[in-house]
Amino acid sequence: MLFNKKGDEVILSPWNVIIWVLLIGALVIGLVIFNNSKTDIRSEEARILALRVADCIIEDSRVMPLPEDFNIFETCHLSQEVIEESGGYFIKIEVIDLYSKEELASYSTGDKDLELQCALKTEEKHFAVCYREKVFSNGFQNEPLDLIVKITTASNYQEDLNE
Repeated sequence: MLFNKKGDEVILSPWNVIIWVLLIGALVIGLVIFNNSKTDIRSEEARILALRVADCIIEDSRVMPLPEDFNIFETCHLSQEVIEESGGYFIKIEVIDLYSKEELASYSTGDKDLELQCALKTEEKHFAVCYREKVFSNGFQNEPLDLIVKITTASNYQEDLNE
């Protein structure tokens, strides 16, 4: 009964059109969602910056001295232009005696307003994201002491990709 019958494309073409429309629609929706999503990496930037500073100033569980003319950019190979001039980053290092709680050395650079934003601890979207790291140390390179090195970093660098 069905011998020598040929399939006609007229019956299959509406289904083909529907499938192609669904495929193209799914691709367009996926691309729109991907391009409109914003990724906030400020917390990772602050964490990486703190760990990089810690690795730079602490060697063999000893803290390098932080003199008045200490230059973190040359010592840790950081970009001064990015950290100071962009206004999006802040670094603070405090070296404190473990027992007397006396601050032995201190250093900070970057946008000082970000330090205030870190102190406020709010969930405001436009405030900086901060990261604090405490490292225990066996003293400065030539002095045996028990020290706490507090490193605070903040990142508020936001680039609007839709401009």
